[in-house]
Amino acid sequence: MVISHLLSQQTLIFDEIDTGVSGKAAQKIGRKLREVAASRQVLCVTHSAQIAALGEAQFLIRKETSDGRTR
Repeated sequence: MVISHLLSQQTLIFDEIDTGVSGKAAQKIGRKLREVAASRQVLCVTHSAQIAALGEAQFLIRKETSDGRTR
């Protein structure tokens, strides 16, 4: 996908953006996402504390299993 196309979008969604990165690289990703979020909505699924900490809002989504059912 061409970056110029992304810049015209009002909402960007990134799923598992932290796969294979940690430490300083995760911090750089978080800072870049924050820059992008200054002018549009960004939703990001992450397991990285460094990335999540730079977000304006965080939501915890948890999977639970009981009686053989997943919720």
